[in-house]
Amino acid sequence: MGFFDAAVNITMLTYISLGLPTVVFNIPFVHLTLFIAKNRGRKEFVTLGCSALGDIIYVVIYVFNSFWRIQEHPTMVSRAECISHINILISTFTAVLIFVNPLMIAIDRLVVSVSGVWYYKQTLTYTVVLFSIPIVISSIVAGANVYMTSISPVEMISSMCFTSGIIQTGGFEWFYYGFKWSCVVLALVVYGVVAIVYWKKVQIGKCDVVNRVRIQSAYLVMAFNTANCILFLFVPDVLLKFLIKKSLALMTCLFSFMIIKLLLNLAGIMLLHKELRTAYLDKVLIFPSWKKRVFGFTSVVSVSNHAQKNRMTAPN
Repeated sequence: MGFFDAAVNITMLTYISLGLPTVVFNIPFVHLTLFIAKNRGRKEFVTLGCSALGDIIYVVIYVFNSFWRIQEHPTMVSRAECISHINILISTFTAVLIFVNPLMIAIDRLVVSVSGVWYYKQTLTYTVVLFSIPIVISSIVAGANVYMTSISPVEMISSMCFTSGIIQTGGFEWFYYGFKWSCVVLALVVYGVVAIVYWKKVQIGKCDVVNRVRIQSAYLVMAFNTANCILFLFVPDVLLKFLIKKSLALMTCLFSFMIIKLLLNLAGIMLLHKELRTAYLDKVLIFPSWKKRVFGFTSVVSVSNHAQKNRMTAPN
């Protein structure tokens, strides 16, 4: 094994070592927000859960691809041959999905800000439709890459099918990256509008006390999510595209940021959202006596009930 092959394997092992704990810590959160019936009634919980699920799929496929590349013997193959691998095709899909999801979260917060009463009258169908949009869009972009590759002259790339090589070059490549980046930039713009609407309290005053507190408690978490996307998704992706001289160490660092973004999102939720933090710890920590001694609570039900009583009695 040559020096370069050994260095690539170390890089792949780095991605695996970062990806596995990221997935392990986030699976309970997705189960908590999407698969527990009482929480599915909280659309802000479902929104965060859907976004986290998309990120988990991205990290899982990235970890799988890293295992796959360690076992691969590097040769030269056509781009079409690379894309024919189902794991590479899925990675093209998820690489778009994680950029579109922040825009959907920002749109969700805009809807709440402008029409909170209407928002909380909607059923689960609203969130299903909202997050079906990035799935459809990502599928179209990934399919377009397959189509453009099939009609373009054959180009040979590494059989390890690195991310930088599987996107068809030329005009489509600029469309691909421009579309992903524009989604994150638009998410930031929409959140700016949300901040203005929030401070002007447009429509929010029409919600009852509990719903108004729910709206406000979700703002910081989702704003933190958007900031993470800028710092740990958008910036690394732009640098990977535009930096001419990139060492393997720098590329490893930038891709690692994109992997651990999901873990940082979870850390932000734990810090900024008391209800979700309490519910998550109640789910993950098994021993009640330890939970009470270390964190000072007994169950999510009692905490939630106490919080709701406080909200109902709080001044407007």
